Amino acid sequence: MMRQDWIDMKDDLAITRQCELCGVSRATVYARQRSKVTEEDDLLLSRPKWPP
Repeated sequence: MMRQDWIDMKDDLAITRQCELCGVSRATVYARQRSKVTEEDDLLLSRPKWPP
């Protein structure tokens, strides 16, 4: 188990304090929270042309 997994976003203890106690940077915790959103247009543009 990684230390980042110890951080609980729903806990009463502030995320800043949890990070200090675990020795994890807050940037690492927040970077893991972002989900990549892919637009349908991006998928169409990145699709290979067929036939070549």
